[in-house]
Amino acid sequence: MKVVRIFLLVLLSLALGVSVNAQKAKPKKGVQPRKVNVPAVYRVDSDNDGVPDVRDQCPNTPTSQKVDDYGCPQDTDKDGVYDYEDKCPGTPGDAQGNMGTMGPRENNGCPWGDKDGDGFLDNEDRCPDVAGVARYFGCPAPDFDQDGVPDEEDDCKDKKGPKHNRGCPEMKDSDGDGLLDYEDGCPDKPGPRETKGCPKVVSAAEEAILKQASKIEFESGKATIPEKLQKKWYPILDKVADILKSKPETFMLIEGHTDNVKPQKSPFPDNKALSEARAKFVMDYMISKGIAATRLKAVGYGDTKPFEIDSPDAKPLAKPEEIAEYNKTKQQKEMNRRVKMTIASVRLW
Repeated sequence: MKVVRIFLLVLLSLALGVSVNAQKAKPKKGVQPRKVNVPAVYRVDSDNDGVPDVRDQCPNTPTSQKVDDYGCPQDTDKDGVYDYEDKCPGTPGDAQGNMGTMGPRENNGCPWGDKDGDGFLDNEDRCPDVAGVARYFGCPAPDFDQDGVPDEEDDCKDKKGPKHNRGCPEMKDSDGDGLLDYEDGCPDKPGPRETKGCPKVVSAAEEAILKQASKIEFESGKATIPEKLQKKWYPILDKVADILKSKPETFMLIEGHTDNVKPQKSPFPDNKALSEARAKFVMDYMISKGIAATRLKAVGYGDTKPFEIDSPDAKPLAKPEEIAEYNKTKQQKEMNRRVKMTIASVRLW
């Protein structure tokens, strides 16, 4: 046991001696600690983005921008214009799911637009603010007299005139019926405005039938004939169909009109809808009698064209007080409730 203790004491003293000698050890003369020298070029970072200039592909990036491993800022739409310079960095992509819409640097990263809507992109359009045509590179066709008719279509290049008269101010009325040729359905044959300048195709007797039919009586607020009145009105409508059958080259315009009393307990919201439905009733009746739909047109004016001022030139009234002037009496209201039928050799619509 004693021997073991002595052995342990010897080991401890040896260990302490080595430690003390190690602490007192000094480097040999002439031997310096090793230093690692980093070349200055690897320490320069001009834009302070954390990427040294030596491997920074974008050394002038603003310090506020996030950069990739190469020191370059983000370019979402891959158009070569970095997001901080790109006014359209994240516009919706295309059908293939691409992130952004590419645009050139000269347009701040945005795709070229078409300000004047003429189909030519602004970078190719010589007149980007004025709509034009292809043969003039996006500029309007020349128009010397500024009448809105291009010189190539203008028969009077130095005199202003409407397009329907090929740019000429002199508008002819060849048949002298009061309708200028451009609005005359039959410019070589005089006729009333009611039939678009074409001669009348119905006789006085047939005209009387049409006037009688225009007084057709409908159920209040509806577009149907009361059962008790059907025997009166259906035969008259049959006569109208017979006229059309006897003149297969003609057309008929059917115009529905009402007074100014709003529909009560009616499936129609207003007089215009009611008048349209009544005109359509007559049209459908004609079709049921074998008249082609292409020869017929049904329109409704509601209370805007009172009987007393009804003419081809009359514009629909808009103000309620004006309409009321023609609906003061019972007789006026009865006259206003009508379905006017006009037969002509040309379409009146």
